[in-house]
Amino acid sequence: MPAESITPHADDEDDPLRLALKKANEILSWKQLHWLAKGAGFPLETGPANLGKFVAHQVKELNPQDRRKLERFFASETGHVIRHEKRGHGTLAPLTDLLRDGAKHPEKRDIRGWFYALHGSYIEDNQFVVRAIEIEYGSDSLLHVRNLLNDSHHHGDLLDAFGNVFFSNGKPHIITHHRDNARGTVLFVGDKLLPLDGKLIQRVTGQMIGMTRDGKHFYRAMLLIRAPAGVAETELLTNTGIRPFGQWPETFQAYFKDLRKQMPEQPFADPLLRL
Repeated sequence: MPAESITPHADDEDDPLRLALKKANEILSWKQLHWLAKGAGFPLETGPANLGKFVAHQVKELNPQDRRKLERFFASETGHVIRHEKRGHGTLAPLTDLLRDGAKHPEKRDIRGWFYALHGSYIEDNQFVVRAIEIEYGSDSLLHVRNLLNDSHHHGDLLDAFGNVFFSNGKPHIITHHRDNARGTVLFVGDKLLPLDGKLIQRVTGQMIGMTRDGKHFYRAMLLIRAPAGVAETELLTNTGIRPFGQWPETFQAYFKDLRKQMPEQPFADPLLRL
């Protein structure tokens, strides 16, 4: 679909841009779509919520610069895929169905809310990482994730990634897409949940797998621990970062030590190591 075919029809129910946004919102939240456009080289001046208002006709029109950027974004390979215009192996529909089917815990346990995520650094030796993770349901019945890290040490900026959670055999799996210290898709596979009974999940240990910004694979044990209720997002972010072990408060040091004791078990070493 060429970019020229998406032309302004602000008062028209058949405005191609409005329809393209509506189609994309079937599998992506407005935050994710906004972030994807930025990552593809089309940063928008308008906020994520404003895209939804535009689709719902609560906003008559987007500014001309953002409209042109969105036209170019939807004309790109990514834009075709998220609107289901690429069939066969390229479509995201089967993955979306998997995520939606697994979005709810089979025992109706709840993982929504804010968590701290702790793991050893995968880009620098003797450094330890704390992230802020928000998990919430979207209007599309998917569990959405924001992965936030205040990385003043390497980037001097707040790093963010977005993704989804789904449950498999009662264990949470988190898929996020990164363009910072990691590249591409990062997968966290939950191993142990606490408490063993009850509906509100308080902590999860598991294995995080991905690729560094330099193209090297990494494997790291990770702990998700529920943040105290009522803590503001700004305060959560001040507790994130990449630091040597001794520079973390005693509370986080204790979490890291506990993770060391609870590291995911390996059934056996990779047979390649014996060759």
